[in-house]
Amino acid sequence: MRCSIASILLSGIFAFAAFAQTNAQDNLATCVEGSGLCDISSLTVVQREQISQLQRKHNLWSCLTDEAPCNRQMLSTSESKEVVETHRQRNLLECLQGFADCERSLLSPAEAAEVGKIDRQRNLLACETGSDRCHRAWLAPSEAEEVGSLEHRRNLLNCDTGNSFCDPLRLTASEFKQVTDMKHDRNVLACEIGDASCNPYLLSSGQMSQVAQAKRQRNLLLCEAGSTLCDRALLTPQNAKEKNGGSRLQNSRGG
Repeated sequence: MRCSIASILLSGIFAFAAFAQTNAQDNLATCVEGSGLCDISSLTVVQREQISQLQRKHNLWSCLTDEAPCNRQMLSTSESKEVVETHRQRNLLECLQGFADCERSLLSPAEAAEVGKIDRQRNLLACETGSDRCHRAWLAPSEAEEVGSLEHRRNLLNCDTGNSFCDPLRLTASEFKQVTDMKHDRNVLACEIGDASCNPYLLSSGQMSQVAQAKRQRNLLLCEAGSTLCDRALLTPQNAKEKNGGSRLQNSRGG
C-alpha cells in the first residue's frame, strides 16, 4: 500500500515537472517571437539577457526601416544617429522621386536646391507630354513657349489622324483647311469600301458618282462570287445577262 502511494506521488511529481517545463518552453518561444504575452519573470537570467538583446535588435530594425513600433528610447547614442541619418537619406530619395511623403524641412540647402531643380525638370517633361501633372506657373518664359508649340503640334496631329482629342478651334486657317480636306478624303474612302463611318452628306456630286460606281463594282464581285450579299437590283442589264450566262455555264459544267 505504501509503495503504491509513493508511486502515485512520484508520478505526480514527474507530471508536474513535465508540465512546468512545457509551459516554460512555450513562454520562451512567445518571448522570442516578441509577443506581448511574454512572461519575463519566468525566464532564467541568461534567457532574460538574450531576449533583451533580441528585442533591442528588433527595435533597431523597426526604426531603421520606418516600421512600427519603433521605440527610440531603447536606442543607444550611436544607433540613434544611424536611425536619424537613414531616415534623412530615405526622405531625400522620396523628395528626388517626387513622392508626397517628402519632408522638405529635413533637406539641407544643397539638397533642397537639387530637389527643386529635378522638380522643375519633371514638371517640364509633364508639360511637354501633355500630362495633367503639368504646372504652367513653374515654367520659364522660354519653356512656356516651347510647351505651347508642342501642344499645338500635338493637337494638329490629333486632328490629322482623326483623334477625338482634336480641338479644331486651335488650328490656323491653313491647318483647318488641311484637316478638313483630309477628313473629306477619308470619308470618300470609307464610302467607297462601304464602311459604317461613311457620311454621304459630306460628299460632292462628283464624289457621290464615284462612290456609287465603287458600290456597283463591289456588288458585281459579290454576285460573281455567288454571295448571298449580292444585290441584283444594282446590276446593269449587261451585268445581269453576264451573271445569268455565267450561272448556266457553271450549272452545265456541274451536270
